[in-house]
Amino acid sequence: QCSLPVNYLMRGVLMRPVRVGGRIYLHRTHRNGMAIEGDFVSSPLIAISDDGLVETYNSIYQVMPVKLEDPE
Repeated sequence: QCSLPVNYLMRGVLMRPVRVGGRIYLHRTHRNGMAIEGDFVSSPLIAISDDGLVETYNSIYQVMPVKLEDPE
Protein backbone atom coordinates (compact mmCIF):
# COMPACT_ATOMS: atom_id res chain seq x y z
CA GLN A 1 0.00 0.00 0.00
CA CYS A 2 1.34 3.44 -0.89
CA SER A 3 0.16 7.03 -0.82
CA LEU A 4 -0.79 9.04 -3.88
CA PRO A 5 1.82 11.53 -5.11
CA VAL A 6 1.32 15.14 -4.10
CA ASN A 7 2.71 17.86 -6.34
CA TYR A 8 3.01 21.41 -5.09
CA LEU A 9 5.40 24.34 -5.32
CA MET A 10 6.93 26.10 -2.33
CA ARG A 11 9.03 29.25 -2.47
CA GLY A 12 11.06 30.58 0.38
CA VAL A 13 14.49 30.87 1.93
CA LEU A 14 16.64 27.83 2.72
CA MET A 15 17.67 28.19 6.34
CA ARG A 16 20.45 25.57 6.20
CA PRO A 17 22.54 23.95 3.46
CA VAL A 18 20.98 20.91 1.79
CA ARG A 19 23.08 17.81 2.50
CA VAL A 20 22.66 14.04 2.72
CA GLY A 21 21.75 13.07 6.28
CA GLY A 22 20.32 16.51 6.99
CA ARG A 23 16.86 17.90 6.34
CA ILE A 24 15.44 20.67 4.17
CA TYR A 25 14.74 23.66 6.40
CA LEU A 26 12.73 26.20 4.41
CA HIS A 27 11.15 29.42 5.62
CA ARG A 28 8.22 29.28 3.20
CA THR A 29 6.78 32.48 1.75
CA HIS A 30 4.52 30.97 -0.94
CA ARG A 31 2.79 27.66 -1.62
CA ASN A 32 1.23 27.05 -5.04
CA GLY A 33 1.52 30.75 -5.88
CA MET A 34 -0.32 31.99 -2.76
CA ALA A 35 1.41 33.91 0.02
CA ILE A 36 1.42 31.43 2.92
CA GLU A 37 4.23 32.05 5.37
CA GLY A 38 5.52 29.26 7.57
CA ASP A 39 8.36 26.89 8.23
CA PHE A 40 8.82 23.58 6.43
CA VAL A 41 11.11 20.75 7.55
CA SER A 42 11.54 17.56 5.53
CA SER A 43 12.39 14.11 6.78
CA PRO A 44 16.11 13.14 6.56
CA LEU A 45 17.68 13.35 3.11
CA ILE A 46 19.11 10.15 1.64
CA ALA A 47 20.30 11.34 -1.80
CA ILE A 48 20.99 14.52 -3.77
CA SER A 49 21.43 14.40 -7.56
CA ASP A 50 23.38 16.81 -9.76
CA ASP A 51 20.14 18.13 -11.28
CA GLY A 52 18.77 19.35 -7.93
CA LEU A 53 16.56 16.39 -7.01
CA VAL A 54 16.64 15.66 -3.29
CA GLU A 55 15.25 12.40 -1.91
CA THR A 56 13.98 11.25 1.46
CA TYR A 57 12.62 7.75 2.12
CA ASN A 58 9.12 8.90 1.17
CA SER A 59 9.47 12.07 -0.94
CA ILE A 60 11.36 13.65 -3.82
CA TYR A 61 11.98 17.41 -3.90
CA GLN A 62 13.55 19.65 -6.51
CA VAL A 63 15.61 22.46 -5.01
CA MET A 64 16.17 25.37 -7.40
CA PRO A 65 17.57 28.86 -6.86
CA VAL A 66 15.26 31.67 -7.86
CA LYS A 67 16.02 35.30 -8.54
CA LEU A 68 15.18 37.54 -5.62
CA GLU A 69 12.63 40.20 -6.46
CA ASP A 70 13.91 43.76 -6.16
CA PRO A 71 12.08 45.74 -3.47
CA GLU A 72 10.49 48.91 -4.78
